[in-house]
Formats: sequence, structure tokens, C-alpha cells
Amino acid sequence: MNATDPQADPLKNFSKTPVKLRRFLPARFNWSSNGVACRWLAVLFFMGKITGDVGVARADTVTDVTNIQAGARGGLYIGNRAPLAPSPLLRLTPGSIQPQGWLLTMLENQRNGLNGLQEQISPFLRFATSDWTTTNGSGTTQGWERVPYWLRGYIDMGYCLQDPTVISNATRWIKGVMRSQRTNGYFGPATDYSDGTTSLESDIGPYPDLWPAMPMLDAFRSYYDYTGDTNALNLMRNYCLWESTLPASDFGAGYWPMMRMGDNIDSIYWLYNCLGESWMLTLATNIYANMARWDTPNTLPNWHNVNIAECFRASTVFWQQSSNATLLPFAEANYQVVMSQYGQVPGGAFGGDEVCRTGYYGPRQAFETCGWVELMRSFEILNRITGNPVWAERCEDAAANSFPAALRTNMLSLQYLTAPNQPETDNEPKAPDINNGGSPWFSSSPSEGNYYCCEHNHGMGWPCFCEETW
Repeated sequence: MNATDPQADPLKNFSKTPVKLRRFLPARFNWSSNGVACRWLAVLFFMGKITGDVGVARADTVTDVTNIQAGARGGLYIGNRAPLAPSPLLRLTPGSIQPQGWLLTMLENQRNGLNGLQEQISPFLRFATSDWTTTNGSGTTQGWERVPYWLRGYIDMGYCLQDPTVISNATRWIKGVMRSQRTNGYFGPATDYSDGTTSLESDIGPYPDLWPAMPMLDAFRSYYDYTGDTNALNLMRNYCLWESTLPASDFGAGYWPMMRMGDNIDSIYWLYNCLGESWMLTLATNIYANMARWDTPNTLPNWHNVNIAECFRASTVFWQQSSNATLLPFAEANYQVVMSQYGQVPGGAFGGDEVCRTGYYGPRQAFETCGWVELMRSFEILNRITGNPVWAERCEDAAANSFPAALRTNMLSLQYLTAPNQPETDNEPKAPDINNGGSPWFSSSPSEGNYYCCEHNHGMGWPCFCEETW
């Protein structure tokens, strides 16, 4: 591959392509080869102020931004209501940004690839019989996390591309999920529901499995932002009301839910900003007090690579409400804990082939495809909360250098684990150096029972990246 080939440097084409906003920006801005500063400069005229004197910048001017402070509340966008800390940066509504160049190609490949064709491949995406789309979640096709994983990426991909076929199909699924809501507010699969008073128990015992609803709430947020359909707000509000009736101990029940309840808190804040009902903040406080502790100095509660990628930000997310200054830096502190031990792996992440393991620190350890998209999303969220552009740089590091390698160029297949200097994708065991045992975690496949999670979850990577570009 020669140096003039744009594929040799995917961001070369991407970073110099004008990014057009259909509704809000009065002019088109070109990215420089170091596009981060230009992006923040453009948005901050609306949202806040930059530390230091930046003057008047031309479209091709690079401005070094070290910190972005929140401006006054109000304006054209819904930001954090008091008492939540003001937002330095805000996400534009889905569909506001029209991708071009390399990013457009990635999104089109996604639509024509595994994510767009998932319903033809996945045994879990059966609309007529799904327990996500039937009354009281009574369907026979169990979707657990796979349906919401797929839908939150698929729907935002449709909005980014303004693809009417994708948008229509995603809306069909959203309205189907609405049918699963019970009169008490719970929605989703019956197999994940338990109130401790019935014979039906979820997979985690006499407690509801709160995890699968968290990515589904993300899909509903995007749907409402794009359509304004208040039925989405009603579903989310009723679900949170149901959560508020649960014993506090339920928020610490189950391996996946207790680790990832920070996602639930993030959606509660979004809903609070829409509706302004103070009981929602009480719910967020109860959840934070009982979930896994991501606020213990110099250690982490769990070393699963996706849990780290998704959850290390939880305390900084809750800082918006608590006003406890010690919580704000915990995302950075947690990031440094893992990177100082397992960060020798190049490409924007850390060595965590399923889990980070003592003694396996080398630059050839692998990382899970779910981990790439969750890590990128964490970086995007933290950039908005803190106004620190370092999170944007870290996001672009992973997006440009590693996430594309997890899928084939046509995005019709992917592998569970991706490692630097990986010469082939096969189904041979690499243990103990790579923690795949006898599982085909290096095998490139459109549907592999050992990693259904990544096949359904990878689709949020590029849409979220596109939506957070400004």
C-alpha cells in the first residue's frame, strides 16, 4: 500500500472533509489534520467558553484547547437542569450531522454489512416472536441483551444516513418494544422480570435483571430526540417509576447489572433533563449507593474488559448530581489504574482478552469488539461531561487505529478479540498467552455462538462517533 493511498491513513480523507450540519451551524467548517480543536471551537460558540483567548479562527486554523467550561444554562439545546452540573458540551439530535468521506463509507458499509442485515442472520431478532416485542414480554424468542444491543446501533445508523428504510424498520421495533411494557412500568422480556412476589424468576434469582433495559433506553432516547414521540418519554418515565419501587438491594444484584448501573443513571439524567421531576434524582442516588464501587482509589471492582470500558466513568457521571468534587476525577483515575498495568497494548485501549490477567501485560494482548465500542462511547460521554478534549483524542485513537480492524472491510463479519500484530483470524486456541481457551474468539464470523454480544453490539460504534463529532 503506497503512502498516497487514502486507505493508508483513513483519517486523512475523513479529517479534511467538510462536516455539514443541516440545522444549526451557519457555515461549513473544514477539519484540519488535527481536527479536535476545530470541532470544539465551532460548538463552543453555542455551548460555553474556552479557557484562554482563542480569538477569531479561520476554517483551517488549529486552536489548542486545554479545557472547555460550561456556559450559561438554557439556549437552543436541552442541557443539564439544576441541580445537575451545567454541561460544557451537548450532543446534537440524531441526524443533525451529515457524515462525509471516510466516515460516510464506514456507515454505509455498516448498513450493507452485518448490522444492517442482522435480522437475516441472528436467531434472536425474530420480531413476531421476540420477548422484546410481545405483550408483557411473553414471546418465545429470547433476546436478552442482543435485541437492545443491535437496535441502539441500528436506529442511530439510520438517523446518521437518513435512510428511510432503516428508520422505518427501527421504528417498527421501537413500537414493538412499547407493547412489552406492563402496567407497573416494567418493560422487556418476561424472563428478566421478577418482583420477588411471583414464581417467575430471572436468571439472577428472585431479582429483576436490570441490565438489558439499559441499552434499550439508549435506543429510546435517540428515537425521542429524532421524532419527539412522547410515548418514548412515557415508557421511560413509567419504567423509572417501577425501578423506584424496588428494594435498594436490587441495584446491586446480578453480575452484569450491578457493574453497569451507571448506564441506568445516565438515562435517568437524560429523562430528568426532559421532564424535571426531582424524584428521578432520588432514584439515581439509590442506584449509585448500591451498585458496584467504581469510586475506590487505586483499584477496580472488576477486570472484565467490557465492564471496565463501559463502567469506569460511572462515578464521574454521578458527580454531575452529587457535587462531590472527589468524584469528578474518578474516570481519569480509573483509566490510569488500568492503563498503568495493562496499557502497553497500542491502539487506544488495554490488554483485556476477556479479562485483564496478572502477568499478561504485553503489547500483543487482545481486546473485545464490544470493548472498542463501549470504550469509544465512554470517551464521548466524558468529553461532554468534563469538557476535557483529552477524551476526544482517546476516542479518535481507538476509532482510527483499532476498531476498524475488528471487522472485515465490508463489515459482514467480525472477530470477538482483536490484537495488534495479529497475522490471521482463525479458530485455534491461543491460551494461555491469549485468554481464549478452546473458544474460536479469533475466528472471523457473521454469527458465532461464543460471541453473540459483539455481533449485536458493534453497530453503535460509528453512529455514536458520528453524532458526537461536534
